[in-house]
Amino acid sequence: MGSDLEQALKRNYMMAKKELAIMHTMIAVRDNSKSTQDYFKQLIAKLLRIFDCQLAFGLEYFEKTGDFEVKATNSKGVLKKNDYELIRRISKDCMERSVPIVINKTKPGSAMSKLMISNFLSVPILSHSDCVGTLVLMNKKSGFTKNDLRFLISISNQVYNGMVHMKLFDELEEVRTKEKELYSLLYEKEGKKSTIDEMTQLFNKRHFLDSMKNHITLSEKNLTPLSLIMFDVDHFGSYNNKFGHEAGDKALKDIAKVVKKEVGADGEVCRYGGEEFAVIMPNTDVETAGKVAEKLRKKIEDLYDPKRGDNRKVTCSFGVAQWEEEDTPEFVKKVDKFLYVSKEKGRNAVNVNRE
Repeated sequence: MGSDLEQALKRNYMMAKKELAIMHTMIAVRDNSKSTQDYFKQLIAKLLRIFDCQLAFGLEYFEKTGDFEVKATNSKGVLKKNDYELIRRISKDCMERSVPIVINKTKPGSAMSKLMISNFLSVPILSHSDCVGTLVLMNKKSGFTKNDLRFLISISNQVYNGMVHMKLFDELEEVRTKEKELYSLLYEKEGKKSTIDEMTQLFNKRHFLDSMKNHITLSEKNLTPLSLIMFDVDHFGSYNNKFGHEAGDKALKDIAKVVKKEVGADGEVCRYGGEEFAVIMPNTDVETAGKVAEKLRKKIEDLYDPKRGDNRKVTCSFGVAQWEEEDTPEFVKKVDKFLYVSKEKGRNAVNVNRE
């Protein structure tokens, strides 16, 4: 009698020890997971080892759709996705009964047996009295025992806690992702601001200087021409004094619009500073750039039409040159000098360096 009691106590002790080890494993799975999906994948891997079965499924129930979704399984290569409907039906049955289902011998000719499923164990994952998912194990050689059922019920309780924990983790990661996206957008917006002139919406001097360096490098590497047009508004101080600074600002904006439209994708239009502008023209020789400058000069001259009763008059003086290797790093100053030659010759002119 004493021997039987000792044996029973020993069995209970071993069972409790195994159950405790399983609980520690489940906690480790939760703590080592990076998302709900990852949690279920790790869970399935552990269930297969603990119960020594062929197949395992972790499903989550969604009340809105009234259906189960397979979150993780190892059934690839054994069952097709169409066969998952059977697993979902088992889960629904388990949910409706609110109790585990143990079948150790499937009926010959049934959908189960046709899929080579000999036995299965399904346990609901419960939140109080509500089912939030199921764990389904299949094809254990010796069949599922009462101890298997006991262990899986204990695991399902831990899985509910794990799901709650991982959903909070997912939400936190979602918040972090949104924060990163917002910071990225803010950085992009601020970065754009740092290269755009606020008033004219053209590239600013900072962008111009950086872009010129890049284009010079490409021109040198690819042996392609690079030209630069620089121009400024004639007698702009007098214009401001006569018509006011607001009218002066509008003139700069109007010039920016007409030049940007005329140049298009052939060049980069920049506000170099004050009333001075620059147009970087990659893959363009000086003759072509000179013709573009002449078109711009005429467009600007015709910007305000006296026939419409507009007594304002805006003209610009231009300097144009093509980059040569010996020009670096004084190329901008060189073009600027040609601009001032135009001014000395009477303004509203284009001066092209053809040397």
